[in-house]
Amino acid sequence: MKHKTKGRLLWPGMLALTLALVLTLTGMGRHDAAGKLPPTLQELYDRNSEARSSLLQYDEYQNADPIIDLSDEITPGQAPLLLQWDVRWAFRSYNGDYMACTGCGPTCLSMAVIGLTGNTDCDPWSAAQYAESGGYNVPGSGTSWSFIPDGAAHYGLTARELPLSEAQVTDALENGRLVILVVGPGDFTTTGHYLLLTGVEDGGFRLNDPNSPRNSNQVWPWEQLQGQILNLWAVG
Repeated sequence: MKHKTKGRLLWPGMLALTLALVLTLTGMGRHDAAGKLPPTLQELYDRNSEARSSLLQYDEYQNADPIIDLSDEITPGQAPLLLQWDVRWAFRSYNGDYMACTGCGPTCLSMAVIGLTGNTDCDPWSAAQYAESGGYNVPGSGTSWSFIPDGAAHYGLTARELPLSEAQVTDALENGRLVILVVGPGDFTTTGHYLLLTGVEDGGFRLNDPNSPRNSNQVWPWEQLQGQILNLWAVG
């Protein structure tokens, strides 16, 4: 009886030790996998915790060419939130790097086209291929601003440059258009980044950030956005 009682008392400690060992080994495995990423993906992994689960699938998807079919993921009349580090295109080459790192422009145009037309053939990878074929990618810099109006026209839409005006942005959104922004350093980037404004709500703006679901689940006051905006277009 004494031996059995002792065994029962030791069991919780053994369980805790086993769980700690499993968690340690799991963490080590993730760390090892992240340490094998190419440098630019490693940098993205380090600064963007939201992208990490996708980036850790690099070994599985780096040479993959999966069929991209977004038709079952789309709600008619709504711009979908697509992420540049989605494994279906994250590790494909764009602009001298990976889509995960440089694909915000094509991803934003893709979201706008799908939201306005329902054309799921314009997925982020297809939009990136169009950008490269037209010379809109600028290695070391990003995607050219001219890609937005020209890319919109390529997919049967128009993109009209807007002034930095809350009233005009609000009017565009309330009249069924979407607004693509390019922003500089601030809440979204340390360099440059494309975003898609999708609506007006509670005195602020809803947006799709192709690099952050967290940012996409917030309402952004104009006062917070305007100082970061470098250019903007109403797409419709």
